[in-house]
Amino acid sequence: MNPSSTKRNLIIESALKLFSIKGINGTTVSELIEKANVSRRTFYKYFNSKEDLLSEFKRFKQIAYFDKFFREVVPNFVNLSPRAQMEVFIEILFDTFTRPNPYENLFLRALMSPHLLNLFDIDPMDFYNSSIEFIEGLFKRLEIDNPRRKSRLFLTLLDGALLDKHVCDIHDIGIDFKMWMHDVRIEVKDWIENYLLKYRKSNENNKK
Repeated sequence: MNPSSTKRNLIIESALKLFSIKGINGTTVSELIEKANVSRRTFYKYFNSKEDLLSEFKRFKQIAYFDKFFREVVPNFVNLSPRAQMEVFIEILFDTFTRPNPYENLFLRALMSPHLLNLFDIDPMDFYNSSIEFIEGLFKRLEIDNPRRKSRLFLTLLDGALLDKHVCDIHDIGIDFKMWMHDVRIEVKDWIENYLLKYRKSNENNKK
């Protein structure tokens, strides 16, 4: 990687870290320059302003729409069985948000800030509907009872876990979040299994 590209990437990485902690309005160009260890002249060589850095973060729009995200990230996702799709969804989601990745921290912050969502060109209602429709579609194919209601409960559980992570990151709380998420992941899988078993037993009883 040439030195010019390295400096540009340092600025982007520094912006991600600072924006994820302090937000965009709370971060100054001087702080970005200090964090990236570059000169002011170097910063303005690549970016006109700190807002100009937002063009680098357009991938959040892809992350925000589950269906598009999984279709593009997972080969042959649409051809997997509903059960396999749910397994892939859980694994990728938890793996993504348990890694110390500033992209995900900024995304979590964006979800709680209408201003950031607008800057990332993410409509909150579109995001919510996309999430619900994706999970509800899987639940329907898994023949889980009351798929709409269960999908809302499922996403609420995930939202709570990810909010906990965000709070711990912001306040530097020393929690083994990877182990925490491991436990939550197991419970989520058990929760799904219980509904599948409930459905199967219900069907078996109806057939008798």
